[in-house]
Amino acid sequence: MILRVVSSVILIPPVLAAIWIGAPYFNILLLIAGLAAVFEWCRIAAKGHSGRLGYAALCLFAAVLVLYSFEQFTLAGTVLGIGALGLIGFGWRRAGGGNPWPAIGLLYIAAACIALEVLRGDQTEGRSVILWLFLVVWATDIGGYVFGQWIGGAKLAPSISPGKTWAGLIGGAASAAVVAAILLAATSVERSIMAIVALSALVAVVSQAGDLFESWYKRRFGVKDSGQLIPGHGGVLDRIDGMLLAAPLAAIVFWLSQGGIALWK
Repeated sequence: MILRVVSSVILIPPVLAAIWIGAPYFNILLLIAGLAAVFEWCRIAAKGHSGRLGYAALCLFAAVLVLYSFEQFTLAGTVLGIGALGLIGFGWRRAGGGNPWPAIGLLYIAAACIALEVLRGDQTEGRSVILWLFLVVWATDIGGYVFGQWIGGAKLAPSISPGKTWAGLIGGAASAAVVAAILLAATSVERSIMAIVALSALVAVVSQAGDLFESWYKRRFGVKDSGQLIPGHGGVLDRIDGMLLAAPLAAIVFWLSQGGIALWK
């Protein structure tokens, strides 16, 4: 527990600084975190060894994110699509029965990182949206853990993650909603409080779904943690699992509402 707190205290300030400053620091942060996550994902699929598919996925991810950062959107999408198909084909030939997981990891993690770049890249409300998203996801993690430990009760998905409970799910969503309400009150922005609170609760549920998906993925390959890079937390993938699903959802909502989820300008 102490290691978790110390790691969080060390990591949160530079993350917040990168969010506040934006490009290129935020883009570099995404590139580093994304590369670590892709490496861990492929290493899990290869049962402890990254292998050629893992290194290929790393190179493809780096190329896609760099191209996207330089606004080469069509080329980035082309590289991502063709690269994923190439990973699937190569994995099928080498593994006999097929190994699509490096390609799935590439698409999954790249989609989240691109979504975050899209959100932060908005010149008017990008900073506020990203801050809101990160705070909501963090509140979900903390609330889910606290309420899950405090109340306990029925298990959410015992075959996937025995430690998660329905109380943790509801507590995480409630914590996210409370944080969103506090942010709205503190910034005095004229937004629909109910809409933002409801969206925050939805993001919380989706974030916990991302956590469960990663737990299922690790359990499928008999792995407890994705890595040991972050003391007390495990790997980078363990730390950002919720964000991997929450970020695309936020980007879709932001696009549909044309910036309507921003909390302040």
